[in-house]
Amino acid sequence: MLAQAVELLRPGGRLLYTTCSVLPEEGEEVVEWILQQRGDIEIVPLHGPYDESPVLPGTMRSWPHRHGTTGFFYALLEKKT
Repeated sequence: MLAQAVELLRPGGRLLYTTCSVLPEEGEEVVEWILQQRGDIEIVPLHGPYDESPVLPGTMRSWPHRHGTTGFFYALLEKKT
């Protein structure tokens, strides 16, 4: 689905990829995969309100034991102009 979503972005368009999971294979690894597949997609670094991912700089993680929320991951992606 992410591959199809980034295909629809215009140059300069942004997409927020999120997943309700603490598993890297559902978050960081998916973003790393799309970055490898598409040379025209880049991460827009985020700085809060949760913790930066220990796996992929510029992306964010929420941890149930630290933030009192469900665990989730998010990354802001942008199609280069």
